[in-house]
Amino acid sequence: MTWVLLVLAATASAAAGLVLARANPDARLPLWGGPPRRPRTYFVAYTATIVFMITAAQGLARAIGDVAWLLAVVAALVPLLVVTTVHNRRLPRRPVG
Repeated sequence: MTWVLLVLAATASAAAGLVLARANPDARLPLWGGPPRRPRTYFVAYTATIVFMITAAQGLARAIGDVAWLLAVVAALVPLLVVTTVHNRRLPRRPVG
């Protein structure tokens, strides 16, 4: 069951990234910090990510030890970072200065 929660955390994280990308089609999404527009559905998906991640890590910690927390954080953050990176690469680069 805990592996299912880990997959749900990754899915919710990807959904949060997609919501941000669709809400900001012409703006770059910062890797750290807030984007220009953050709809409420983003907060719902991101809250679900955190809840699933913590619950999965607690269950996995009993089975595989403390490394479960690292696995849960990576599983929750990687989909969001991938969606953000793909979105930012599709936008034209802005000139510096």
